[in-house]
Amino acid sequence: MVDTGNTAVRLVTAWLSTGRAIAVAAGALVALIALDHDVDLDIAALRGGLTTIVVVLLVKYGARALHWSETAPEPQPVDEKKERT
Repeated sequence: MVDTGNTAVRLVTAWLSTGRAIAVAAGALVALIALDHDVDLDIAALRGGLTTIVVVLLVKYGARALHWSETAPEPQPVDEKKERT
């Protein structure tokens, strides 16, 4: 059984990691454009490439987060008698 709270936390963590990776890729792209003003960019191709990167990262990190939540150990009941000693 999948713990939905744990899955949600892992998906949010994966989303944040993906956001950082996208920010780094976008920053690198902006730096390349700033360094060479004579670059002739095809905006549609650029948007398609960035969309592909975003989708790949979401699938990668989303699948990893779901795998972690499914393989997490089940919580064990606490034996109060053992805990007191």
